[in-house]
Amino acid sequence: MPRESTEGSASSECLARAQSHAAAGQYRDAVRALYLATVLYLDDREKVPFDPTLTNREHLGVASKEARLLELLRPLVLAFDSAWYGRRACTPTEFEECCQLARKIGLAA
Repeated sequence: MPRESTEGSASSECLARAQSHAAAGQYRDAVRALYLATVLYLDDREKVPFDPTLTNREHLGVASKEARLLELLRPLVLAFDSAWYGRRACTPTEFEECCQLARKIGLAA
């Protein structure tokens, strides 16, 4: 049975951090927090178990059992990896695109 996310859940806290970073113009940090919020949200719903020992792309392998979820999660993973590990600045538009993906996944981003 899926665990229900509560107001004080880890995914909610990460989402609040994402929104705070975005409001401060720190879009790279916002994308990171949004990605983590999304992964934790999926873990709460037992869609993609979060395993900190897996890479982001390995999490896609776990998500591949649901084609629609994989289709939405893949661009979010790529955006996060490019920004965070590529140490690339993000634009407000890129952050909003990531928010749209997170919303389609079910996160109230």
